[in-house]
Amino acid sequence: MRAIVFAILIGLAAPASAADPAAQLVETMQTDRALESVFKDLGPLFGAQVVAQLEREEATRATIQEITTKGRGGRERLEQILAETFLAEMRKGFPEIKAELAEAYRGRLTTAELEELNRFFSSGVGAKYVGLEPVFEAQLKSVGESVGMKVGMAVLPRAMERVEAEMMQ
Repeated sequence: MRAIVFAILIGLAAPASAADPAAQLVETMQTDRALESVFKDLGPLFGAQVVAQLEREEATRATIQEITTKGRGGRERLEQILAETFLAEMRKGFPEIKAELAEAYRGRLTTAELEELNRFFSSGVGAKYVGLEPVFEAQLKSVGESVGMKVGMAVLPRAMERVEAEMMQ
């Protein structure tokens, strides 16, 4: 009887990921690091968008103008504070995001497939890949920004041609 109770207690004390290959895969793939990277990049965009929106709103325009003109650091500091606060709040949501990702894995992969992925990404070339993923992401981001600049330069004249043809005639 003691052995059964002990086994149950050990099972209850074990982390969910040990019993759940989907949750384990979320951890193995260093999802926290990936989320941190994504939302750290989105923070400044969030800050700039919020300030721009508040400047457009009649009810908040004067307050935002006062903060950006008289506050220490001006608009840049306001956007930074908003970005930092955004990231801090998003971090609180990481467990929910990770749980949803694990649920998506469970819905699309069998337990055997999840276990095989965990084994692969926990050793050898799989672990190496997981460790190098931030490097690949940085390269992808750099290339994406470069291509995005080229695309952006091509978009404006073409879009303005369409605006003229479709909206102004």
